This record gives sequence, C-alpha cells and structure tokens, in this order.
Amino acid sequence: MFLLFSILFHDFSRVFALKPEFTLHPKTEYIVKNQLATLKCRARNAKNLEFQCNEKWFDSYKPEYAAGKDANGEPFLTASIEIKKSDVVSIFGEEKFNCHCVAWNNENGEEIIAQSASANVELAFLHKEFQAKPFPTKPYFSVGENIQLHCVPPKGLPAPRITWIKNGKILDPNRDKNLIINYDNDLIVKAARYSDSGNYVCLAENIVGSRESPAAKIEVKTDGIWSRWSDWSKCPLNSCAKIRAFRTRACDAPAPHNGGKECDGEKREERDCANECPIDGGWSNWSKWSECSAKCVQKHERSCIRPKPENGGDECSGIGIEEIPCQGGNCKETLFSSLVDQPALAVGLAVVTVMFLTAIGIGICVIQRMRANNTKRSMRMERCQTSRCSDLYDRYIPGYMAPSTSSSSESRDNRQPQIMSTQLSNNVGDNQIEKFITAAHGGDMNFAGVNLSIPPDAVNKDQMISLRVCGSDGPLLPQHQVLLSPVVIVGPPGLKIKKTLKLRISAGDYYGWNLEVKPIGAALKVERIKSAYQSVATLALKETGSWSIVGTPKISPNSRSFASHKAVYVLVYGRDVDLSGNEVQIRIRVSDQLPATYDMIDRDERENRSKPLCPAEVFCVAKMTSGLKVRLEPANLDWTTTMMTQCQEVPESQLWRRYARPVVFNLRRVGNSPNPFLNLNINVQQGNNPAKYIKAAYPLPQP
Repeated sequence: MFLLFSILFHDFSRVFALKPEFTLHPKTEYIVKNQLATLKCRARNAKNLEFQCNEKWFDSYKPEYAAGKDANGEPFLTASIEIKKSDVVSIFGEEKFNCHCVAWNNENGEEIIAQSASANVELAFLHKEFQAKPFPTKPYFSVGENIQLHCVPPKGLPAPRITWIKNGKILDPNRDKNLIINYDNDLIVKAARYSDSGNYVCLAENIVGSRESPAAKIEVKTDGIWSRWSDWSKCPLNSCAKIRAFRTRACDAPAPHNGGKECDGEKREERDCANECPIDGGWSNWSKWSECSAKCVQKHERSCIRPKPENGGDECSGIGIEEIPCQGGNCKETLFSSLVDQPALAVGLAVVTVMFLTAIGIGICVIQRMRANNTKRSMRMERCQTSRCSDLYDRYIPGYMAPSTSSSSESRDNRQPQIMSTQLSNNVGDNQIEKFITAAHGGDMNFAGVNLSIPPDAVNKDQMISLRVCGSDGPLLPQHQVLLSPVVIVGPPGLKIKKTLKLRISAGDYYGWNLEVKPIGAALKVERIKSAYQSVATLALKETGSWSIVGTPKISPNSRSFASHKAVYVLVYGRDVDLSGNEVQIRIRVSDQLPATYDMIDRDERENRSKPLCPAEVFCVAKMTSGLKVRLEPANLDWTTTMMTQCQEVPESQLWRRYARPVVFNLRRVGNSPNPFLNLNINVQQGNNPAKYIKAAYPLPQP
C-alpha cells in the first residue's frame, strides 16, 4: 500500500512540474449599467493562477479557484474574478481596461510561468438618436418600382443589430423573396406591390436595450382591377313579358389606391331573356296516300310541327298515321307471294342466306381476336409510361399496369358479378396512388376518398380500367379559383366506354363556394353530407380523362366580401435536434381534410424522424387577406425558444392549397427539471376570428 501511494505521489508531482498550459483564455466582456463582468481562465499543470490588469495585479477582489480533472484525467485549475464599473472608469485616456491571466508552477525550486491571451472589459452603452433615420424618397411608388430605405443605428457598444419592422411585424427576407437586407442594413423592395404599403421602422438592439426609429410611410400606387362577373339574374319561367337579365362586377380586386387608375369598362351588362311563352302544337297537312304494301294496305301521315309544342305547350291531339285497305285491284305481286308459289326458289335463297351469315360471323370473330391481341400488346407497351398529376389541362392520362398471365386467366374463368382482378400501387415520389380493375361485369373501386362505380358491360371483355388519385397541388388555376379535391385520373386513354361511369370525389368541408368540374365536359352534381361535414361531387363520365373539383368563393351581398370557408387540419409533430435531448424542433402542419393529403404529410414527417404529439385538430379558415397566426409557448419553465419570435404566420395564399409549408419552432432546455414531457401551448388564430388553443406534449428521452 505504501509503495502504491509513493508511485501515485511521484506521478502527480511530475505532472505539476510541467509548464502550465491554458485551456480557457479570458474573453472580452461588457458591463451593463451597474452589473459585474466576470473574467475566467483555466490551465493545466498550474499550482497558482492570478489576474494582471493594466500591468498591475488585480487586488480589488481575490480570485475564486476551482480544481478538477478534464476528460483525459489530467488535473486543472480554474480562476475567475468580477470587475466593477468603478474599476473600468478609473482608467483614464484612450487606454482600455485590459486583463490577462498568469499561471506558474515550481520545478526544483524554479518557477515556470505561462501567460494567457488578453481580454478587455468595457462599459456597454446605446445612444438614443439614430445616425441616419429611414425615410421614403417620394410620396408614392408605382407597382414594380424599386424601393430602398437607409438606416444607420445609434452609436453603441457592442455594435447594435438592425431589424426591420413593418406595421408591427418583423420582416424576414427568407420568407419574402421580394425583400433584401444588404450589408449596410438597408431594406430593399425589389418590385413594389400594393401589399408593400405600410409603416416601416428600423429597430437597433444590443445588450443594453433597443431603439426604434421614426416610422417611414411607404405608399404604393395601384390601378384598379375588375372582380369576377356575378351570375346572371334569373329570367321568369313561362312568361311572355320582355325582361332583360343582368350581371355586375366591381372594381375592387384590388380597388385603385393612392392615385391609381380606375377600371376601364362597364360594371353592368344586360341581355334579353329568352321568350318562354307556352306554344301549343299543331298538325301539318296529310301526306299523299302511299302505294299498296305487301299487306295490301295504303297509309298517309302528318306531323305535329305547325308549330312544334314548346315551353310546356300542349301536344297535338289525334293520330298521326291512317291506314286503309287497297281498293279496285290495286294490290301488286310481291316477292313474298312469288316465293310461296315456288318452294324450290325459296329453299335455295334460304341456303345462300345461311352461308352468307355464317361467313360474316367467322369474320367478326377473327377481327375481335386480332383486336384483343393488339389491346394486350399495347397494355404491355404502356406499362413503362409515366405521368405527372399536374397535367390536368393537357388531358393526359398515365399508363397503367398490365395484369399478369395468372390474373388474366382467373378473370376469364371467374364470372361472378363482382371485381374480378385488382392491383394497387403507391408512387411516393409524386404523391400518387393508383388502382387497377378488370371487370367486364362491373364493380366499384374505393380508396383515398374516391369512388368509381362501373356498371355491368360498360367495357369490352377483359378490358382494364385504372384509377389514380394524386396528392400534390395539382394544376395551375386562375387567381380567383381554388382546388378543392385531389386530381383524379381515369384511364387508359382511348378506352371505349359503353355505359356511363359514376365518379364520386370527396371535396372536404367547404362552405360558401361555387363548385365546378375541371376540365369542363362531365356532368356535375354536388351533394352536402351534413353528418360528415363535407361535400361529395358526383361526375357522370362517358370517356376516360383527368378530373378535379375547383371552387370560386362566393361574395356576401351585404358586406361585398368573401363568404367562403374551409375546414383544415392542424397537425403537430416533434423531433429531437441532437442526441442529447436538449434541443427539440416542433413542426406544425396545416392541410385540407382529404385522406390522401393527410396520409402524405404523416408519411413525410415520420420519414424525417418526427412523431405526432396530439390528434389532428380541425380549424375553420375564411377567405380573407389575413393569414393564419401560430403562436407557441413552452409550458415548462426550463425550456425556451431559440428564435426571435414566438409567433409565426401561414400566408393566406397557402391556406387554399392542399397543404402549407411547415411552421417550425426550435426549443432549447435551460434547466434540469425532472419532468418527462415537454408541454406545449399552441394558439391558432386568423384575423379577429376566435382563436383555437391546442395542448401537446413531447416525450423527452430519459437518461
């Protein structure tokens, strides 16, 4: 035991006899008001540490020491001192209060000294007056014009940071690509828009506090644009009165502002209502008597066309055809009477007719066999085709997967009036789901909120029908229209359909919309299912193609504003930023209520290691200029957000897409609470409408 102690003591003495080595040097610190500044240093192989400030040993306060061992087991010594404001003020002239740390060790009676890097201690300050205040270069700017606001912050130490604020909201050039903040902290609007009008403030901040510049008011001159025409006023039914129908529009999309031009054209159009007086039908004159027929009768006809019955008028009364027996030996010999008198001729004609019909039947069978082989060959060739769901206006229908040999044989043998063969495929990259059916006797396909009903004998034998549901944003639409359903593609192209197919598409929970089908062509019927709070559109299809339901918001007749609403899902996900569990990222997604969209988002988040924190919450958004504000606050006191703001906004334009870009909050642990969950309070609100409060909990990794 004594030998082991001697060896350890010898090794420890040898370590401390080495030259000191600094592992932590003092850093420049600032004194805010009457607070203290702390300087700290750490060194290995040191028996003592002292601070020397402005070439004098700092004796105002004795250093605080702490000893320990680093990750390699080597001993170290830490020293720290606190500097007061009076210590710094005592230094006169241009000389700064400068300190460094001195470490020494003894070896055989000799001192081995090492010196750390120097650090300054300065008084922090922030003046009140801006060196240059932002102001507009002219009272009005035109749309598309470049705008630049210049700002030089007040003098301060440390140098203040610049943030630009518009109408009380912090501007982020990363979210609005039309904004630039250059190296001189100038705010640049690349191409002015009407939405860029507002009051701009330059905010300067450092550790002392913040200063706001006077607001610079920017006004963008905007020309007026006509809104969409209203529906035509209704014409009365079964009326002979001369009435004109009309429709109107308003110069408010947008209205002219700041001296902009008024809309060019008329705000009201009129047209004559069709004359819908009821008209009773009248008979035409009788035709001449026909010649005697084989049955030895004559007939003549008349039609109800003078005039035709219209607009609910009465049909003609009486008969349209009269027949009488032929008189005076006018009956003529016919082919039928000749064959009755000559049985041999009748038998010969019968044999020739049978042979002719047999030859026609054989030819038809050969042609059908050749068509069937060509169809199967084209199905195999089209298996390699690809498609994009956004090709709606091109009416492009993607290729479909040909069935295997076994599936084809089973479909020929099984003659039950049900689905005979189905295949399902997912294209994750394009957010598509596709299903195939071979059903000459009819059947239904149901998935992702879409139903395709195929009546019996709607297609030829062994023909295949494909149904594709797309989860992406779909085609580009006019500004006043919104995509309310997934794009649904029925194929293959050119398939001959004998009977009408019924396609039912769920359009989610929408209120106050004028619905229509795109492209125009299919008959549309919309049903409101109150128990499920959603609309279902039924399309009668007589050909294959690509279809979707789009909506135009209705205008309230009282307030002349949009009266359209839409129910959306608010989804909350979370994931660890690193393995320590001290940083967490909360991701909030907003999407429509279609199953295809929800499945796509959930799959995408789980592939990125995110997990849901609470059930999907339903929120009703209105068609207005305001976006959806999302505010997140951690309920745990030992967690805080690392971002400059706790409130973010989903732009109004993204609320009418299938799904919006994720809203991301980064949180960091600042305490050591034993709580196994990070509890979150989430506030969601649009404009001045009632807010929705969501509570979520993120499970923290346990040691």
